[in-house]
Amino acid sequence: MKKFKWFSVVVLVFVFLGLATDKLALAKGDENRAAKEELKQIIRVQKELDKVVGIVNILAERYKANKEFESKIITKLVPWGHDVMLEKRNIDTVVVHSSYDALGMNPYDVDGVMYEYLLYDVGPHYLISGTGEVYRMMNDNDLAWHAGVSQMPDGRKSVNKFSIGVELIQTDKEEANYLEYKALVDLINYLQSKYNIKYIIGHSDIAPKGKKTDPWNFDWHKFDRLYFKK
Repeated sequence: MKKFKWFSVVVLVFVFLGLATDKLALAKGDENRAAKEELKQIIRVQKELDKVVGIVNILAERYKANKEFESKIITKLVPWGHDVMLEKRNIDTVVVHSSYDALGMNPYDVDGVMYEYLLYDVGPHYLISGTGEVYRMMNDNDLAWHAGVSQMPDGRKSVNKFSIGVELIQTDKEEANYLEYKALVDLINYLQSKYNIKYIIGHSDIAPKGKKTDPWNFDWHKFDRLYFKK
């Protein structure tokens, strides 16, 4: 009888130890799983932080590039060809034009082109020379007289009201050169840092059919390659 009791006690002890070991193993497994989940969470957070840091770095680089570009803009504000707006304009479009000095000896002369604008009482916000210099002729919030009678593909009329006008100096027998394309891309990147630019469009695309043909010989695929390379 005593032997039976001791045997029972021993069995109970082993059962208890077995249960305790199982519980420890389960607890240890839970701890491992918790540790793995915590590690996964840390990795996920780190990846998100890396994305944020990457975005911040990109924005910082763009800000620096835009500030450098802005410092290179040559300001030559003119008193003609625009209305000074008291209220802030809702700018979402850039219209690309072409023009040259048809009166002087040098078709690429900046002052000659500006003089023609004076004669016609028109003008863009920005003028890009054949060597890639960017001239600011009027403030962005001014309503420049550059698009004339015009309508956007989305149906909006009077495009001057919500657009920035940019002229490339070139004749109608040639294409804009690389320096002009590059300056145009840099200018649009700069404008996009200030406004919600949704549309980049040619003058001929918004003028009444057959009235305008500029920007002359403009290669939109070349522009896109430079623009989307950013």
